[in-house]
Amino acid sequence: TMATETPGAANSALKAGPIFISEIHYHENEQDLKDLEFLELVNKGATDVALVESVNNTPQGWKIEGINMEFVSGDVIPAGGKMVLFDDSLKAYEAQLRDRYSIDAAVPIRFYAGKLSNRGETVAVKKPYSYVTKSDGTKQWYYELSDATLYSDRWPNMYAADGKGMSLNRKDFTTMGYGYTAWE
Repeated sequence: TMATETPGAANSALKAGPIFISEIHYHENEQDLKDLEFLELVNKGATDVALVESVNNTPQGWKIEGINMEFVSGDVIPAGGKMVLFDDSLKAYEAQLRDRYSIDAAVPIRFYAGKLSNRGETVAVKKPYSYVTKSDGTKQWYYELSDATLYSDRWPNMYAADGKGMSLNRKDFTTMGYGYTAWE
């Protein structure tokens, strides 16, 4: 989706937000057992965002493509706030994760079943906006992107994020995070 309609003219920037990917720790340092994969989301909007939408009185969770995660009722990112996502094998260690990464108690932590690729992949935050009911009674959902990136271990000057204990940190929130120039 474009930020603004531009019939007969060049396309505008991509519509993005309010939920953005703000940090990606995709390739942990394998020499440090305390270095863990995670993803951080941030709400750049002025209002809280509930991550389950009601579409025609049918609730459906936002999704994160790349880690195969769907949010459930009660998942909210406050205005100006963030949420940190970890692999679901760490569910029993939430207190230790908060301590290790200095995550405030007010910041929600959620867990996903997927795995971020150590080489690079598309990660997309998707908001449900419509569905059709198929002949077998199941719903086919359609989503719009809130944010997406196609990170890569070959991005220039980002080698410390490739298994050396560092993360990709977002520096440009004006459009989707596809290019390496949006990250440091």
